[in-house]
Amino acid sequence: TLQAEVIYGDQRMPLTLRAAFNNPGHYQAHFIPTQPGDYSFRIWGTINGTEFDETFTAGPETFATVIDRTTLEFPPQS
Repeated sequence: TLQAEVIYGDQRMPLTLRAAFNNPGHYQAHFIPTQPGDYSFRIWGTINGTEFDETFTAGPETFATVIDRTTLEFPPQS
């Protein structure tokens, strides 16, 4: 019964979790971040009868902040 969502500021978007191919117990969800900044991921549900509700936010101790894509684009768009 796992559920997930991505959070940016006051905006939330549900994510569809899928089992990772050939990797039991691991899941994936895909989205394309369109704004630079800190994103959070909320994952909740029940695993083997244990309920949980956790949120993980970008930062120095977790994962990288999304940077402006123009810093990575090559060649620059005119």
